[in-house]
Amino acid sequence: MLPDGARFISGALNREEPSTETLKLWKIDGTGKSTWERTFEVGTQAVLSVVALSDERFAVGLANNEVRLYRVNGPHVHTFLGH
Repeated sequence: MLPDGARFISGALNREEPSTETLKLWKIDGTGKSTWERTFEVGTQAVLSVVALSDERFAVGLANNEVRLYRVNGPHVHTFLGH
């Protein structure tokens, strides 16, 4: 859950490309209904961990012995290898 209380991030299997794991950003409306906002490609192995940083600008996904840093409202920023 992002600190704004209106969005959260989950790890998921990409149904269009079954060998690709993703992070999904969801938005929660005033009624509690969640809608998908965007997808971040993570890798080919299961997503082991998902973290939304408290600044609400970045998200982190761990898969394939890599830590990937993403801007919540933008592109992939950096991949940290061997973690």
